[in-house]
Amino acid sequence: MNTSTRSRLAVAIFGIGLVASLALAVQPAHADPTPFTVDADGITYPSGFADGGHVNINPPAPAHNLDFQSKCATRTDFECDDAANGTHLHADAQYIGATFVPWSAFGLVTPFCVSWVQVSGESYHFGEHGEAPVCSVTPTSSPTPTSTPTVEPMPTATPSEHPGDDTPFPTPAPTRTAKVVCPWDKHWTDGKYGKICVLNETATPMPTPSPSSTLGTPPRVDEPDDTLADTGLNGLEVFTLSAFAIGGIVLGVTMIVRGRRHA
Repeated sequence: MNTSTRSRLAVAIFGIGLVASLALAVQPAHADPTPFTVDADGITYPSGFADGGHVNINPPAPAHNLDFQSKCATRTDFECDDAANGTHLHADAQYIGATFVPWSAFGLVTPFCVSWVQVSGESYHFGEHGEAPVCSVTPTSSPTPTSTPTVEPMPTATPSEHPGDDTPFPTPAPTRTAKVVCPWDKHWTDGKYGKICVLNETATPMPTPSPSSTLGTPPRVDEPDDTLADTGLNGLEVFTLSAFAIGGIVLGVTMIVRGRRHA
């Protein structure tokens, strides 16, 4: 093989390698369409689940994977049906050849989310190509009507009876107090709560007028004595003079009588 042939062969091999590299670079991560689909209800696999195959999912327990064995399709003995020990082969075998498996077959109970699925015989794995987790649909109940709370109005503040410092306080009108007079037989003194009127200790009793013996009869008025008026003497002076006169007469008579006895 001459040099020219070798050069051509090397160029051809390089070209084939370059084309193969470009083909691998632009090849998608998985063939379209995807071999199975995943949604909120379960897994749909158009090719059907084959005997001897399996389906693995994430999340883990209490969920479990499916293992398809036709020998357990009709058997319910310890080898094929022992849920207490994690054996569900009898239930799993019922989906051999089926194109859909619900999430309840994995023991999932709402609510849940599945982030990864692998079906045997397929290189495509759900969750490894940017797919968002698939979550169950939670049944929504009708919202309970709630009563709108009644907001009580705020009470209006009553203006204060005492104005602020910048407002002059009104001057109350003077109150006229009646003057209290203490009676004539009492006097004012200091008490516990102020001045009090007490009875005089040596008060002279007020003279009480004597009632008239005859109601309706006017008092007697003596007429003036004309004789006394003429002499200018009052009754006491007349009485005194009369007493001296009578005394002189009696003395004179007594002396005359005594003189005659001695003669």
